[in-house]
Amino acid sequence: MRTLIRWAATNKTTTMKAASLLELDGDSIDRIIGLAESLIVSCYSDPWTIKDTPGLLGTLFHNIPPNEVRITRAAAHRLGLDLVDFGLHEEFTMNDEEILHEVSSISSVADALVAGFVDLDTFGKGRELVEKVAGEVNIPFVSVGDDIYSNQSALAELLAVKSQFGKLEGQKITVSWGFGTRFHLPTTAHSLMLLGAAMGAHVTIAAPPKFQLLRRVIKKAGELSKEANAELVEAKNFGEGLESPDVVYAMNWCRLDDFAHPERHAEAAAEFKDWVFTEDNLQSETIFLTEPPAQTDLIASPEVLKRAQNIATSWLARRVAVLSSCIIHSSENKLALF
Repeated sequence: MRTLIRWAATNKTTTMKAASLLELDGDSIDRIIGLAESLIVSCYSDPWTIKDTPGLLGTLFHNIPPNEVRITRAAAHRLGLDLVDFGLHEEFTMNDEEILHEVSSISSVADALVAGFVDLDTFGKGRELVEKVAGEVNIPFVSVGDDIYSNQSALAELLAVKSQFGKLEGQKITVSWGFGTRFHLPTTAHSLMLLGAAMGAHVTIAAPPKFQLLRRVIKKAGELSKEANAELVEAKNFGEGLESPDVVYAMNWCRLDDFAHPERHAEAAAEFKDWVFTEDNLQSETIFLTEPPAQTDLIASPEVLKRAQNIATSWLARRVAVLSSCIIHSSENKLALF
């Protein structure tokens, strides 16, 4: 694993092309998912997959979920990369220009960069910063997520769908809010409906009125569905979208009108305690997906969690494989993926 060709180390002046995973063509998404699947199947033993991987992987994280740090460490280890955390200063707030200068400094040392930014005060500012970094970085770059999107996590869920059914096109995927008392940004839900729609899946978005997703994201997903000859459906009552789905992704996401104070959302969520997945409302053959830090004991019944169709336990393996695949794809295609 230590015989890597340090492609990036000798090409610091190479311009990376900023590329949103949400706007990549279907063939590129298929390649990323396909490589991730092959990494899992081969236990990362195929030397072809690492021949162009950079040697020193840097990380730059701010306010991202702790799982992302562990996933990045695991991906680096799987690919045989050295990992260095170049975390932002926590004792004072850095503006965007200072952060971009930090990225430039990191680029002179690291061969690739994995980053993620969430702004706890201004919704969407983390996404804006990710886009700026992708436009400025001159080494392979992958974003693990921000305050609007979690494309890595969504790709991991689509990897599960592809592995189960052999294709994404035509599959029925329900993205649903579920009851819980801990609340999280709906980043995976946003990315999953967009990427699923773009790949030709029929997507249903189900959420109570007080926990609706971003309208502009739903609108974009509708446009992508039409282009792919698929269907996008919105549901505000529990049970809608559960009639015959192939896959259900469930998560207890927060209210976006008060995202900075999730501790206030419990009262609103209490009105929807019946948004729980059980044997009575979830067909036996439906694949069930969720991800940490979901409260699985609240979002689904013990019977559903014990089913073979509950494949949420493979989430971590899929996340590590998808990030590994994106690092390889970024390095080989000179892309800054966000």
